[in-house]
Order: sequence, then C-alpha cells, then structure tokens
Amino acid sequence: MGRGQKDEKRKFIIKVATEIFAKKGYENTDVVDILKAANISKSTFYYYFKSKRDLYEIMIQEFFNEIMKVIWSTEYRTLKNREEIEKYIEKLVNTYADFAEKYSSMIKIILSEATIVNPEFGEVLDRNIEALLLTIVDFVTIYKEKGIIRKDLDPTLFSYLIAGFVKEVINHVVIKETFTIERDRVLKFISIIFDCIFTH
Repeated sequence: MGRGQKDEKRKFIIKVATEIFAKKGYENTDVVDILKAANISKSTFYYYFKSKRDLYEIMIQEFFNEIMKVIWSTEYRTLKNREEIEKYIEKLVNTYADFAEKYSSMIKIILSEATIVNPEFGEVLDRNIEALLLTIVDFVTIYKEKGIIRKDLDPTLFSYLIAGFVKEVINHVVIKETFTIERDRVLKFISIIFDCIFTH
C-alpha cells in the first residue's frame, strides 16, 4: 500500500470513529465498534493508532489544526472599503458554515465531552477562542483607523458580541439541533449588525 493510500485509510478510520464518538460518546465507544463500522481488522487499527485514546486525541488535535487555519487567515487586513468588507464577511460566513457542516460531529465531541476526557483540550479550545477574539479586535482596530468603522466602537466588546453569536449558533445547530444554518438569513443578520458600525 502506497503512502497516499495509507493516508486515505487513516483519514477514513478517523472519519468513521468521529461519527461513532459523536453518537455514543468516548466512554461508550469500544475499538470493536470502530472496527465493525470501518470494516477493518484489529491489526489494521493498531497499525495506525496505539489505542482508542490515541485515535481520539489525534482526531481532536487535527480538528484544532484545521480550525486554526480558518481563524488565522489575515486576508481581512487588505480590504479598502465597506463594499470589500461586506464581500469578505459574506465569504467568511460561507467558510464558517462549510466548516461547521463538514466538522459537525467533531464540534459536537469538542463541546460535549472532549475536555472531560482530556482537560488539556480545554486549554486548546480556550486558545482557539482567544485567537478568534484577537482577530476580531484586530479587524475593528484596522478599519477604525481607516475611518470605515465608527471611532466610538469598542473592539473588545464587539469581539465578545460576534464570538458569542458564533458560539450560540454552533450550540443550537450542532448540540441542540434546534437551528439550521440558513446562510442568507445569517448574512442578513450580520449585515444589520455591521450597518450599525460603519461610518456613513
């Protein structure tokens, strides 16, 4: 089996395991459950992972790596006017919606039990949230200085508002399953918020 095939096999096992962990939880999931769902042998499983916990931790760390790529994009720093900012916000909403849909099972695991299985994941989650807050503060500060965003807007409080909104949408979409991401609806809401902060 070539390197590419091995990588694909590993990704497949992680994908299958993620769905099982999301449905049954870490404690209620056995390696046998993963073997059956992935249709692999025990030796194949242990070729890629040392244990159930090893798989779980690798799975979550890879998720955090992916979310950091989304959060740390610096594309927002080069926008020139309100129109470009609005287009960027639309792109960002679609990016986060795609991410939430792609990783819904993983998000459910992170928010429901990962920090209990390994408290260090709580610290990683906090760092990710802090990164999001800092990105929003940076965004507001840059465009206040350019005169596009109102001078009296507090960057830190605004970052709490946006991060809280994102967190609650994810909570209701993924955990409670009481809300569906309708992108046009979300974009309209965010547009109303931003309409209040732009200079006119």
